[in-house]
Amino acid sequence: MALVLVPALCLLSDAPTGVRVTAAPGTSLQAGESVTLTCSYTSSLPTPNSYTWYRGDRQLEGSRQEMVLKNITVEQAGEYRCQTNNGIGQSRSPPITITVRSTPRVWAPAYILGPAVALILLLLVGLVGVIAWRKRRSKRQGLSSDPRAHQGVPGLSGWHRAIPHLQPAHEHGESTAGE
Repeated sequence: MALVLVPALCLLSDAPTGVRVTAAPGTSLQAGESVTLTCSYTSSLPTPNSYTWYRGDRQLEGSRQEMVLKNITVEQAGEYRCQTNNGIGQSRSPPITITVRSTPRVWAPAYILGPAVALILLLLVGLVGVIAWRKRRSKRQGLSSDPRAHQGVPGLSGWHRAIPHLQPAHEHGESTAGE
């Protein structure tokens, strides 16, 4: 009976099979994102007691079933695989390829930004120039909305009489209350 049990125990122990790596949220990432790599297997008796991670041929730190790559960089792109060991044997997964896109630049190139700033400054200087020119012109011509401001200025003292709605009511021949 002892001979029958020994082969049965050997059949119940086996190295891990169907070892593979999955990546969540996926294998195509933007620089700065995080990814969780999980090493899984189809069967293993007993269950694996260690996990070894590789990028290319280089062994990485850590011996857990999951490996988290936080704030991933372009330099961390490549092929990842894991190896499981359950004391009876070990199995290695096929590689999974992680791609990392670099973060796009926020700043506009100098050949666009420089002329844009120059154009804005030119427009502002022009606007200030137009405002200053209009103020000087209005002072020189003495255009004021108050007709009394022009009394004593030759040629301008009676300009408001030519426009009836600017004349005081008593100059129109109209009577005002209280007269």
